[in-house]
This record gives sequence, structure tokens and C-alpha cells, in this order.
Amino acid sequence: MIRVIIERKVASAMELAFHQATKKARIGAIAMDGYLGGETLRDVENHHHYIIISTWKSLGHWNQWLASEERQQLDMELLPCLEEPESFTVTELV
Repeated sequence: MIRVIIERKVASAMELAFHQATKKARIGAIAMDGYLGGETLRDVENHHHYIIISTWKSLGHWNQWLASEERQQLDMELLPCLEEPESFTVTELV
């Protein structure tokens, strides 16, 4: 099992579009084999900084979602909402 931590900094006035795109991404991920769950967190000191944590059965399942056409299309919707490129950290339990 792995957990993927995605950090996103949302541009001002793009919150609504960001939330809509994030919701679509979650719905898409739920349909993928190997997706176990996720949550979206917002920094209490910087309301434009979001941390998304998703849990997958394996790195292979995550990579399949990351490379999928659906995820790439969703990225095109998310990109205009962000102040800078998102960052990913893939973690495993030890």
C-alpha cells in the first residue's frame, strides 16, 4: 500500500474551479482499480495551499492512474487554477 501526497497552491479567484476539478479527479480515481481512498486538506494559515492524500494498493495502481488519459485531461482543468506546478510525494508504510 502507498500514499500519495499532492500539494497544490490555488490561485486567488480560482477556488470554485479548483474544487470542481478536484471533485472530478476524485470521482475518476474512485473508478480506478487499486484506489483505496483519499482526503483533501487545506492549510489553516494559507487557505490557498491544499494537500491531497490518496491511498493506493500499489505503486503500479497509482502510476496507472497518473498516466491515464482521464487524469491527464483533469490536469488540463486543474492547471489554470494553480499558482505553481503541483508536487507529488509517494510514500509507503514502514
